[in-house]
Amino acid sequence: MPHPPSPIPVVSYARISADIRRDEHGVQDQHKLNRETAARYGWTVVHEFTDNDKSAAKADVVRDDFEAVLKVLRSGELPDGAEVGGVVIAAEDRLARRPGDYERFVEAITYQDGRVFADA
Repeated sequence: MPHPPSPIPVVSYARISADIRRDEHGVQDQHKLNRETAARYGWTVVHEFTDNDKSAAKADVVRDDFEAVLKVLRSGELPDGAEVGGVVIAAEDRLARRPGDYERFVEAITYQDGRVFADA
């Protein structure tokens, strides 16, 4: 009998501009939503990247985990060598607010064929 296809390993990315309560509830809610979205597609979240309390609209704000997501998408693996086949986000405005960042994301996700991408 043929084996069912393995679930595609994806990363979850969450960002919130202002964590007023300082309890990360906003980004944790996004990750929960991302896990549910991944499950709907039959994908598995293998890592969560989070930029908490960081604006995506300001040019001078470096979002370390956004940069890490781009690197992981291009290479197809996490630093520990685990395979990554795509990314799940709650909404496009969590990912990028500036056209240059969005273009960099598109370049990274299309760097290798077969990458998957979904938002809630």
